[in-house]
Amino acid sequence: MLIAAYVYRERLSGRYLDACAAGLPLGIAVGRIGDVINGEHYGERSTFFLAVRNAHPDAQTPDPAVAYHSGGLYEVLLAAVIFAVVWPSRHRLRRPGDLSWLVLGLFAAGRFFVFFLRSDSPQLALGLSNAQWTSIVLLVVVIAGRMLTARVTDATRVSTRTTRRCHHRRDVAS
Repeated sequence: MLIAAYVYRERLSGRYLDACAAGLPLGIAVGRIGDVINGEHYGERSTFFLAVRNAHPDAQTPDPAVAYHSGGLYEVLLAAVIFAVVWPSRHRLRRPGDLSWLVLGLFAAGRFFVFFLRSDSPQLALGLSNAQWTSIVLLVVVIAGRMLTARVTDATRVSTRTTRRCHHRRDVAS
């Protein structure tokens, strides 16, 4: 959010946000490794092959002898998958801001599902947690933002082409 405000204030291109968004998933993946090590963001007990048992006495899981769903591990995997999708796509998306919207949308959708396995976010309404409702709101913002930026970008392109044609016609007529 701060980066977007900075970009707006300094009148930088959406490509600046895209450059930040391209590496964001990798940074999140590396940062979430600490959550796995500390036993943070655990879910229900599990025998799933990705369940984690934190034997350290200071781990935040209730019982060091039991394996739990690890929200931190799932977020490491989510961020790694998003990075694997976004990094090769970074040059294919032509509109400034498209990569940023893609990253935000993928994280919002992914975290919505990850929070079904985590137990550290309180239920809010309709069986969904605060974080899941936040993900839904963020997805709506992403869709609306993407549509708005696409419309503005397309209008700017059309306006620029029309101006170029008018200047070209005037130069030819002179």
